[in-house]
Amino acid sequence: MWPDLPRRVSERHTLSARLARQQEAYREEVARLRKALEIAQGESLDLRRRLARYEAG
Repeated sequence: MWPDLPRRVSERHTLSARLARQQEAYREEVARLRKALEIAQGESLDLRRRLARYEAG
């Protein structure tokens, strides 16, 4: 009936696998960036506290 059906199914599986890998890479990158932001915010807070102690002092 559709002679190219096996090829289309194979392409679909290939694209689905590629999408899954890209989604996982995206999740990993978001997690890495969130961690970096958390660290930067902690450093910023520490610097603000040090500045406040210096100005009070």
